[in-house]
Amino acid sequence: MATISFRQASVAVAVDNRPEPKSLLQDVTLELTEQRIGVIGANGSGKSTLLRMINGLVQPTSGTVSVDGADTVRAVRAVRRQVGFVFTDPLSQLVMPTGREDVELSLRRPVRNGAARRLLAEAALERLGLLPLADQSIYELSGGERQLMALAAVLAVTPLSWSWMNRPRSWTSGTVNSCAAPSAASTSRS
Repeated sequence: MATISFRQASVAVAVDNRPEPKSLLQDVTLELTEQRIGVIGANGSGKSTLLRMINGLVQPTSGTVSVDGADTVRAVRAVRRQVGFVFTDPLSQLVMPTGREDVELSLRRPVRNGAARRLLAEAALERLGLLPLADQSIYELSGGERQLMALAAVLAVTPLSWSWMNRPRSWTSGTVNSCAAPSAASTSRS
């Protein structure tokens, strides 16, 4: 079972014209083992900071965060092989002209062979029903389609134990701000 642990994790940042750092999260102790997790809170309550700590995008200023025992600061590469992250704005994540190219780019390091990479990218796109949109410009896609393309790029990389979406329904009227779900790679281990 995959486990994410926060042990007295805090994040504080320097703010211009303030003598003291601003506390974003303070003394979070938490263990996550469930298959799906929702994080709900008011604006500015630290939801995004909490999620970014899980794959090392934000480092705790004190305390620790670990994924299956791997510290997100000392073993960030190992953690990022296990944890994917989909940003709130998919255009911040999609950097190639088309979804197919973006998914292939995410596979470039683990899969050196171009033909194999293309097949894996197509399989990832097909799983999410995106193959018909694979060669469209990302700017021609709807907000939801872009979010799914970003998710496909994250889920294409294996092995991946956890994928995190920051505001997965921000393009709709939904109220869930953050969620996590183990990928197929981790659910097959159970």
